[in-house]
Amino acid sequence: MNTDRKPFLDSKLIECASLKLRAFNHRFRLAILNILNSHGPADLPFLVAQLGLSQDYVSEQIEFLINAGLVFVLPDGSFEVDSEKIAAINSSLRVFATE
Repeated sequence: MNTDRKPFLDSKLIECASLKLRAFNHRFRLAILNILNSHGPADLPFLVAQLGLSQDYVSEQIEFLINAGLVFVLPDGSFEVDSEKIAAINSSLRVFATE
């Protein structure tokens, strides 16, 4: 048995991808991504007003998106979608979603 082989599935890669995919499996996180994509950078009060949710809850969801690497904070404190990452995820998902 060859013990020099890399694992069949990279568990760290799967864990990282799973975090990103969980961001899309939540209606309010998905709504935040859609707002930022269509509106461009936005601050917390704008997102709270658009979603009609509490500031604490929206902050929690944004933090999840930041930790997933899908949203980043601009110097003025507003939030922006990482369009390149979203495009890369879309490309990867097409491989799995098409038959």
